[in-house]
Amino acid sequence: MSTGPRRPSSTRSFRVEKLSADLTDPQAHLRVCLHDLATLIKDRGLHDGVMGYNGSGPAAEAYAKAILNDEIPVVKSWLG
Repeated sequence: MSTGPRRPSSTRSFRVEKLSADLTDPQAHLRVCLHDLATLIKDRGLHDGVMGYNGSGPAAEAYAKAILNDEIPVVKSWLG
C-alpha cells in the first residue's frame, strides 16, 4: 500500500511538463524529485517535509529521522 505526498497523476504530469522533465532521464528525474522535496519542506518545514516525502506513519517518521540524523551530515561533509 502506498501512502504519502504523491499527488494525482494529472498534477504530477503537469509538474513534470512544467519542469520540462523526461523521467527516463536520470538528471530530469532527480530534478523533479528534488522539486517535490523542496516544495514539501517549504510547505511543512524540514522534518515534516522530509517525512511527508516518504509518506506518513511510523515508517515515514523513521525515514525522516534517518535522513536528518544520518544522511544530512554526510552530504554536508561532501560539501566541505
